[in-house]
Amino acid sequence: MSNYTQAETIALAQSASIKSINGKKWETQVEKTLQENNFLPGGKLTGSIFKTNTYDCYNDNKVYKKKIIDQWLPKFNHILECKNSIGDPQIAEFMIATDSFKQLNNTKFGDDFKFIVLINEKPTDRNENKLKILSDNHDTFHYYIGERGLREYIKTLTNPISQEFLPIGRFEMTDLPTLFDNDVNRPLHMPHVYDLVESLITPMRNGKGIRGLVRPFIGIERDGKKQLIDAHHLKKACTIVNEFTPYTITEVPVYYLTHLDDVTEEELTMLMSVINVLVKKWDVFDYVELWEKTFDKLGEPDAKYPYTKLKESMITLNPDKPNSAPILQAFCLDAREEESNWSSNTRKVHFGKLSFDKDKFEKKFEPIVQSILKLKERIEKTRKVVGGKYVDSNMGPMKTPTALASVMRAYATEMSLQEYEDGVDEEVYYESLKDLANGYWNDDEVLPVWENLGSYKKRDFQQLSKFARSADEMKNITKEIIFPSLERTNRKKLQSK
Repeated sequence: MSNYTQAETIALAQSASIKSINGKKWETQVEKTLQENNFLPGGKLTGSIFKTNTYDCYNDNKVYKKKIIDQWLPKFNHILECKNSIGDPQIAEFMIATDSFKQLNNTKFGDDFKFIVLINEKPTDRNENKLKILSDNHDTFHYYIGERGLREYIKTLTNPISQEFLPIGRFEMTDLPTLFDNDVNRPLHMPHVYDLVESLITPMRNGKGIRGLVRPFIGIERDGKKQLIDAHHLKKACTIVNEFTPYTITEVPVYYLTHLDDVTEEELTMLMSVINVLVKKWDVFDYVELWEKTFDKLGEPDAKYPYTKLKESMITLNPDKPNSAPILQAFCLDAREEESNWSSNTRKVHFGKLSFDKDKFEKKFEPIVQSILKLKERIEKTRKVVGGKYVDSNMGPMKTPTALASVMRAYATEMSLQEYEDGVDEEVYYESLKDLANGYWNDDEVLPVWENLGSYKKRDFQQLSKFARSADEMKNITKEIIFPSLERTNRKKLQSK
């Protein structure tokens, strides 16, 4: 391996960590072109093995940093680097990368890899000559220039590396008592065990049968023993069913990783960690979509309706991450005392028990959703002009109101729960929500908004200082100030009719 000067190493580090806007555009263009030609899977690849893979960079036989790969085509074992333009730092980067990959021989990328550099703008003759020398000296290094070069590269993708069958083990029904727990497994979480017990013995909705839903266990056979890698909680749940219910489970399905019977203890622990990452826990939005589809198939529009409206509301409030929308608690809570036992209320969503009709949605939930949008817009306008902090003449440095999800969630949840407070008139409550969804947040006496910083006066900053900046503050303001003021106004209106 060649040695590189400190200057070259620093240049490499800088060029590797910073990519220009044009560089990002070129990388995106390359990615889309490969996807269109079916050499990469569709959708966003960030975080996948196809884009966010890494390799170690070596200098003087020492690893000094990790480099993220722009794209990896595992079917061909091509490692792609996309550059809008190149100079000496990038040439140094290519040289170090080429030698670094050789030090990974027979490990991460094997010995049949190719390092492909795709450059958008034509290099100078001097730099192109350096690329040619690097390519001539290293049969693993190849470069292509411009859109024409990208098309030429795609034409070369005709011979995938040799493929082999992926070993996946076997399934077998196994006597429950013969399965041994793994010594290094984490301690059992009994609430999860009891949830699994319930899922096993709960009657079906039509009353015709019991779920008996036992998913496959995962295990290996070592030293003549059948040892669990995954499903320790489920095994305990099955044991409880046998001991404390009128049902019996004698055999369970086990997926044996027969190709991994000889793993070491360290590898076994790693395997357990990987499996627990792969068996991803569903988020609430997954359940919302599941029950909407289920009730649609069953032809039950009344049961489907709340899931459709909850899904639409979550998407409206957070299109990119609907599971993070701050509305779920507001839709699920039916009494003030339920506020402290949130986990039991998500079960309404999980088990198809969420229930409200069109009238309830239009009078209560839809106005709350719309008022969140209005409040977020108002806060974002304020922060755009004032910034995240300002100075109050009496109180000193202050933080500007924030539209964090936790704050919006506290607001939505408290407004939903106000319906169940003693003495609250239903008609007054719904009229108050209607005001929130319309003009309430446009009032400068509530949250002042001006087009430029110079228009903000002392009184405006004092008003900002009174507004909530945390979930607890928002809950208190909603409970003690926002709703009571609306309630008084609407009570008077209704009494005067």
